[in-house]
Amino acid sequence: MLAEEHQLIAGIYNNITTPGAPTLTARAAATGETAITGATSNVYVKVVAKNYYGETAASTGGSTAFTSGVVDVDIAPSDGALQYDLYVTTGTAAGTYYLVASNVGGHRYTIQGALPTGGAQPPTTDSGTGSNYDYDGLVAVLTGNTQSGTYPSDGSFTGGYINKSAMSGLTAALIADALAGLYDNTSTTNTSVNGGFRADPQELVAEAFDLSQFSQNVLSNASGGQQAYNLFITQDEIDNVRAGAAISQFVNPFTRSVIRIVVHPFLTQGTAFLFSYQVPMSFSNVGNAWEVRNVQDYVSVNRGRPN
Repeated sequence: MLAEEHQLIAGIYNNITTPGAPTLTARAAATGETAITGATSNVYVKVVAKNYYGETAASTGGSTAFTSGVVDVDIAPSDGALQYDLYVTTGTAAGTYYLVASNVGGHRYTIQGALPTGGAQPPTTDSGTGSNYDYDGLVAVLTGNTQSGTYPSDGSFTGGYINKSAMSGLTAALIADALAGLYDNTSTTNTSVNGGFRADPQELVAEAFDLSQFSQNVLSNASGGQQAYNLFITQDEIDNVRAGAAISQFVNPFTRSVIRIVVHPFLTQGTAFLFSYQVPMSFSNVGNAWEVRNVQDYVSVNRGRPN
């Protein structure tokens, strides 16, 4: 059943598409960043898309001229991917690529510090990201990368809101933009084919560290740089203080509905779901917007002792 949970999230019939060439930008190192060492003339990067089951072949290489500082890598996202690996090389021409970052969950990654001179090299073939034994999971369905014939074959079926290039951690502003896209398709970052219409999600499901950052963002999000919440402790409460804070619910600013926040133990960092369990029209005879029916989930056989 634990394996089936992975299937529900990332199962995919078609192999994930190999990513396009990334876009590289060299710039000066900012505060807290470490300038690249070991680079000469140019920096080249290839990207590999991944899910629970395998990885794609590497993309063609992107490149930028380099003298000093760091390099920002903008990934060209692939439908159905959960994370990405980055491989780097340097020189007047591309040499041997070596792994520089693994399990990148975001759209942009900054290469800094010493470049690798050995280690894993980029794959040349897909290792099994998809399978004709899989049914399409949540990521495949929402991004429209589904088996031909399961959903409309013209590619017009997607979730109401898709953002594969958020350029942000999980923040209140990002969630509000998604909720706007789901309610009336006013989001400027929504890449869904059809957009959302009056969707009113009941749950936000994400990875633990992403939701920890989300809590910190909400708790410190107010005008003038002041924290959104203050905690006052009276003298008689000093010995009975419960420390720490986390956001367990979030109010939809458009519909005023309360969204439950759920940590999923298997979900990778960089992916989050907003789930609606009801359709936005009355008397639709649709009881549940998401449902999976399998042949047999569990079998329990009670066998008596022989005489």
